[in-house]
Amino acid sequence: MKVLVMDDNRILLDIIEKILLEENFEVLKTDRSDDVIELFKEYKPAIVLLDVILENLETGRLVREIKSIDDNVKVVLLSTFDRFFLKEIEEAGVNSVLRKPFKRKELVNIVKNLSDERDSKLEKQP
Repeated sequence: MKVLVMDDNRILLDIIEKILLEENFEVLKTDRSDDVIELFKEYKPAIVLLDVILENLETGRLVREIKSIDDNVKVVLLSTFDRFFLKEIEEAGVNSVLRKPFKRKELVNIVKNLSDERDSKLEKQP
């Protein structure tokens, strides 16, 4: 299953990529928020991991745009913020929030659970 990861921290990007590759996910990563929509359209990932702090785009708008392209995609926010501050972004269609710093097991569990949930939903569609 394909996963697109966007975070401005290149070290964290490399760590996430390594973990997900070890779990047999296909990973495309970027540290540029401006590239997310174009990469999403080209790569067609099932899951998108997005850093909440985006340089040029408002996160909620980006999530809504991704969901308008594919409403089956699962979006996970990577954030240092408390969930209270993320309410508006979550309402844009976020499926989960992974609070930084996170443990390997947390990342893997969220991605696997969302992958299973997406597969189950797609199997039920006519």
